[in-house]
Amino acid sequence: MRKTGLLLIALACAAAQTPELTSEQVVALAKTFFRDTGERPMDVRVTKVVTDASGKLKRRSQSSFRVVYQGKSTLRFAGGSLGPGGLFASMSDSSFLDAAMKTLAPETGEPAKFEIKPPAADGAPYLVTVKAPDSCQPMKLARNWLVPQDYPLCASYQYTLSVAPPASPVLEHFRLDLANLPAPAKLADLGNVQIRSFRAEGDFRKAFLPGDAQPYLLPRQVVSTLETDKGWIQITNQYSPRIANK
Repeated sequence: MRKTGLLLIALACAAAQTPELTSEQVVALAKTFFRDTGERPMDVRVTKVVTDASGKLKRRSQSSFRVVYQGKSTLRFAGGSLGPGGLFASMSDSSFLDAAMKTLAPETGEPAKFEIKPPAADGAPYLVTVKAPDSCQPMKLARNWLVPQDYPLCASYQYTLSVAPPASPVLEHFRLDLANLPAPAKLADLGNVQIRSFRAEGDFRKAFLPGDAQPYLLPRQVVSTLETDKGWIQITNQYSPRIANK
């Protein structure tokens, strides 16, 4: 009985050590991590996979090029080797990345309202959720891009913030699901389709600039998956800094 009591006390103490995370703190973290920074060259590898409704591979292509990253507002093309549609595919993923950043840390106006779910266990992450609006305009794809033409996106968002006391939580992952679906579209890879779902997921990495003690976040990978009645299209952007962190 004594050992059981000590175990319960230890668990209670561990739970008590998990700091409470407020909405103000989430916004402050997002503004710090997603602030505009000095220019950072990055290599980008883009993989596009198209499958039919049975899951059979129809097409797979890869491209690689450089971008110059400057916080949440700038991803500038800087040259490289582009396969067919590679830049359009990559910029589609970059658009979802940009939307995820600006939802928590908008350049103007108030951030979206969100809910914070505390860690389910010691070492588990916080989950920050932004619900989709109750109603939206019908979804239409932008020309040449696999991304909606309207902004801000009609979507729900979920962010994962790691916990490493006593340090502040760090944004590590986002997931974005478009809400105004199904919707008709005409795709170069699949023809006339009904889009059933559209999801983007991305991971971040911490980085530092010389003379700046505050970290910011670079994209590590973004994967967007479009499901239709005639098959799937998946685009993966993998980002690698050209200058090692110091």
